[in-house]
Amino acid sequence: MTHRLPTRPGRTRHFDGAHQQGLWNGAPDAKGEPVSERLDPDGLFAESVAAIDVELDLAENRPGQAARQRAKEERAAHPAKSFFARLLLVHTDERAWRLGADGEEAVGRVLQRLVTTRRSGWRVIHSIRVGTRGSDIDHLVVGPGGVFTLNTKHHPGARIWVRGDTLLVNGARQPYVRNSRHEAERASRLLTAACGFPVGVTGVVLTVNASDVVVKQAPVGVHVVNRRRLARWLRARSHVLDADSIDRIYDAARRPATWS
Repeated sequence: MTHRLPTRPGRTRHFDGAHQQGLWNGAPDAKGEPVSERLDPDGLFAESVAAIDVELDLAENRPGQAARQRAKEERAAHPAKSFFARLLLVHTDERAWRLGADGEEAVGRVLQRLVTTRRSGWRVIHSIRVGTRGSDIDHLVVGPGGVFTLNTKHHPGARIWVRGDTLLVNGARQPYVRNSRHEAERASRLLTAACGFPVGVTGVVLTVNASDVVVKQAPVGVHVVNRRRLARWLRARSHVLDADSIDRIYDAARRPATWS
């Protein structure tokens, strides 16, 4: 079932087909009961759908759902190529998206255990689409230790080496640190605007199934964390948010309008 966020009292609109009959919630029905309110004679909406308070709840998103969908689209577009690439373990866009989804799902299981721990205070939202250019945040974590964007990187068996902004995967340089910093800064701006108070966000590059992760020098403002240490690492953060702030940030983060 699709869940929807609560709205302010008296402002919920229903689009269950009543609009096709020129009806709004609040106008009298055939018996004179206040059930709906009629539209203008031309059948035009008094306000756009974009202004409606009812929104999808991003807290219902599944880990890896955006990456999984992209993998399915690639497989549908190139079925033969995807089939043989799987057999031969050849790199393709479909394989990259599929591995990404696998990694995000693995992280999702770790985070699920964290948030369901009694009185943990942590909240999580997965696969948040940001803007209109296909960007998404793999996982947003909100809790006593702050707000974090987790950028999951699934490199089975790889050796990862980090010095400042330089991050190498099997010797090949990757822009993960820079991208994670940009993602966190963007999330901070959007959440600050939605909440009405400053919301600091820290970027995390989260490695999954790497054989070795060596951090020679930590990047500025970005953390590189192994999936197996994630829950312990989050719980070890100094407390910077109280319960009310966590609730307000989480409520804003659940709304698609915050990220559009």
